[in-house]
Amino acid sequence: MDKQDYKISPETESIRAALKISWSEHQHTRDQSWKALQLVLAFTIGAIFFHQQFQNRYVTLAISILVMASSLSGILLTLHLRKYQSKKFEQISRFEEALHISQLIGVVSEPRKVKWYDSVSLLTGGNTPVFMIRIYLLISLVGILLSLSVFI
Repeated sequence: MDKQDYKISPETESIRAALKISWSEHQHTRDQSWKALQLVLAFTIGAIFFHQQFQNRYVTLAISILVMASSLSGILLTLHLRKYQSKKFEQISRFEEALHISQLIGVVSEPRKVKWYDSVSLLTGGNTPVFMIRIYLLISLVGILLSLSVFI
């Protein structure tokens, strides 16, 4: 065999670089999902403390609406990022096939799609986005309870 047989073509290097970028983007997407949940949770905890401290009906109502809106935004962001991750995994699979890596380590499976009933059903197992959506739903419940406290 000649030394040229072992050389990596520029096309292969480009595919490797794209694969590395795709994995990096996947990790960044996961980080974004968790950071959004942390922000909404911190805002909700702050809203509860604010309600306890000041006991102002109008401010509590406004804050509870913001809690519910931020929770809804978190749910929508989680769903959007899950779709983005699915697209990334399609790319990763194609890159690994092009590099013949999938034959060595197996095919990367696409993330399971999130269905609305997974989030409310306690019988179905879940993945990370389902877990996050359940937490967002609980945060929405806190917002509803805050708004109801104005009328009590």
